[in-house]
Order: sequence, then C-alpha cells, then structure tokens
Amino acid sequence: MNKKSTKLLEVFKAQVSNKSAEACADISILLLIFIIISSIFIISYSFINQRVKQSVTMADARLYPGLGGVLQDIGKLDASFSINDEKLMYSFNMPERFESNGWIVYFTKDNPEEIIENEQTASYQPIIIFSEDTLFISQPHHQIRLSSKYNSLGFFTSNELKKVIGNKAEMVNFTKAFLFSASVAETPIAIVQMVGLMAIQYLFYIVVAALLLSMSRLKAMKGTNLERISKFLPSLKIVTSIGLLPAIIVALVSYFNSSFGMSFGWVIFCLIVGVRTMIIYMKRVRSKSVAEL
Repeated sequence: MNKKSTKLLEVFKAQVSNKSAEACADISILLLIFIIISSIFIISYSFINQRVKQSVTMADARLYPGLGGVLQDIGKLDASFSINDEKLMYSFNMPERFESNGWIVYFTKDNPEEIIENEQTASYQPIIIFSEDTLFISQPHHQIRLSSKYNSLGFFTSNELKKVIGNKAEMVNFTKAFLFSASVAETPIAIVQMVGLMAIQYLFYIVVAALLLSMSRLKAMKGTNLERISKFLPSLKIVTSIGLLPAIIVALVSYFNSSFGMSFGWVIFCLIVGVRTMIIYMKRVRSKSVAEL
C-alpha cells in the first residue's frame, strides 16, 4: 500500500479513531484541499436538495390554472414584444393592464412589488407582471411568488407565441417550458451563493477549532512529536479530517428528512466536530508523556 492510499485510509479511520485523527496531521495539502471542498458541498447538500425540489415544484403547471389561456390571449394581441439585452421591449399599443382567464396581466415598468401591494384583488386573484427586467408571478391560492430575469426566457417573444397559439398540444408544452425556465432560472445563482456562504462559515469554524487544538502545543516539550503536530497547519489537517463523517451524517439525514434544515444541520456538524476536537485536546494536555502520542 503506497503512502497516498495509507493517508487516505487514515482519514477514513479518523472518523472514529482519535489515534488515526492525530495521524492525519501528515496528510498532503492536496488531500486537505480535497476534504475541505468535499465537506463544504456535502454540508450544503440539504440546501441544494431543497432549492432544486422547490424549483421543480414551482414549475408544475397545475399550480397555475388558466395561465396557458393567458399566454394564448397575449399571443392574440396586435401588440408585439421581445427580449433585448435582458429587457422586455414591447410596442406602444400593448395594454398596461388587462384580465384574462381569471388572471390580472400587467405590462409595465413599475415595481412589481408595488403593483401587488396596490392591487385590491391580489390576496385571491393570480397576477402575472411583465416588468422591464423581471417576470413576476403571484399565485395566492398556493402562496407562490415567482420572479425571474428575462435572460432565461429568450424564446419568449410575440412571434414565437403566435406560432403555437393555434395548436393546443404545442401551447401546453410552451406553457410548461415557460414556467420551468422561470422557476429554475435563479436556482444556479442561489446555489452558488449559498455554497459560497457555507464555505466562509466552514473555513472560519475549522480555523478557530484548529487554533484551539494548536494551543496544546503550550504543554508540549520542545522537539517532540506533540509539538510538531500541534502547530497550526497539522491541527487544521486533523480538524478538517474529523469533520468528514459529521458532514456526511448531516447530508444523509437531510436526504431522508426533507424538513431537516441547513441551519440545524450546521449546528450538528459544529457540535460533533467541536466535541471531537476537545477530546483530542484534553487527551494531549492530560498525557503524562509528551514525547509521543
């Protein structure tokens, strides 16, 4: 067994063995970076899973009865519209407000939130707003508020809509594609932002835990193995290694229980890693011989 596979095995054993956890002080920088990146994505799984499920659920056309008819009526208008440079452009004869199939439809440059607030029937009547740079849908029957930038709706033009309004099957597919694009448009950005925030939290936590573990160096004799592995970088490698199993536990629980929130999962992760770090620390400072662990 080569050295690389030996160190990887120590990382797996470190999840339950403090002795193997100490041995992880010698893992390579590349393995350290791999564990850090893997742990961040594993911990973020609960949010990614919930965000994707939410987007797919909101894309269900059955939640928006009558919307297909609304799009069909928009296509029948003499007015034209298109998306140019991520902004909706429409002709001067486009009505600013009209009603269709139980929906209120707006083509406006006003703020969608203000329109919702001012519309007297907004608490029970669905509204679709085509503002200058954002599509906004309010479906109060299912407590849905969906917003999307137009860069995901490049196919949505009056010419494309007019091509399908005479075919029921194509109109249904167009409506489903319209809703799916609008629902998932912001999902990748939201995931990247949340993973980025989790990376900051994770790095801050393991750095603090590693600093705590490195304080055991104060009890070490000069030149001993304990002094060497108690330096900051070896301590960081140890803390990172023992955090792999807690991250997996959080992801597994969230997989089997969708109501398991990311915040609660983070608390569990911090608690397990913190306890393991304190156990290793106390073992060090209580050790009678500091020459070797």
